[in-house]
Amino acid sequence: MHLIDSLVGLRSVRFFKQKEIPEDVLKTILEAGRHAPSRRNIQPWHFVVVSNPETRKKLAKGKAKFIEDSALVIVGCGDPEESRRWCELEVAIAMQTMVIAAWVQGIGSCWVDIENTEEQVKDVLGIPKKLEVVALVAFGYPARAKTPKPSWKKTLDQTIHYDKF
Repeated sequence: MHLIDSLVGLRSVRFFKQKEIPEDVLKTILEAGRHAPSRRNIQPWHFVVVSNPETRKKLAKGKAKFIEDSALVIVGCGDPEESRRWCELEVAIAMQTMVIAAWVQGIGSCWVDIENTEEQVKDVLGIPKKLEVVALVAFGYPARAKTPKPSWKKTLDQTIHYDKF
């Protein structure tokens, strides 16, 4: 698949097959995130890969119940002591890089709007207090044969400005 087609076709996946992600595929996803751009190459991130079903169940609350059916969840954490102003953005860039790396390998994902508090996630996963939980993304092979239809997007004319607003 051509990269631009992959990016334009990227969709959130909330229904997963009960199938593990092979170790080499997961490593490719993680390597993509590790190589994401970082201001001054500080790399203020840490990632927790959660594949244990019981642990995923503890994270699956409210509308994020699909976490239980995913193959794994990656929790992105940032260290504000390393990059106070940019830590959240840099973790989000690394996580989105992982989402793209997964998609081009046939693995779906969904950013999680989790109803747990940050402290609950930290407690479940043993994340140090000094780190910020920036994002959780569920990953797995899509259960549905067809990719969901694209959602409505604003046109370029509505969102892009050249040389001035």
